[in-house]
Amino acid sequence: MSAAPESFSPSPDTQAFLAGSHDLLINGERVPAAAGDRIEVQDPATEATIATVAGAGAEDIDRAVAAARAAFKAEWSTMTAYERARLMLNYADEIERNLPLIAEVEVLENGMPRMISEYTIAKFGAEFMRYYAGWVTKIHGM
Repeated sequence: MSAAPESFSPSPDTQAFLAGSHDLLINGERVPAAAGDRIEVQDPATEATIATVAGAGAEDIDRAVAAARAAFKAEWSTMTAYERARLMLNYADEIERNLPLIAEVEVLENGMPRMISEYTIAKFGAEFMRYYAGWVTKIHGM
């Protein structure tokens, strides 16, 4: 992993995250791509590879769609609107807890200034999740 532009140095937490394994999330589990493909993620400011991620193919997409359909028919469809809203609110809390990491990864991946990353991409993600969590109980009720 190389350094970003001189004005930005990622934290040790971000460096550790980028150095980790970035597999697919299918059926609640981290799994490598079926074909073993990997994609290099580059910092557009330096053109350096900052991480590698699993490169999903058709087989992976089919597995993910099948898992999503099964979850919808099982757990998700039996949850109350309040339970769904609670999950979305918990996700928003996770975004906020990890805001520095998310912001730094966005800076490295997109080449945007950190302030823009913190206040638009990352922070608004949590706010949007909370907004839509509120709608879960409004559209069809409980």
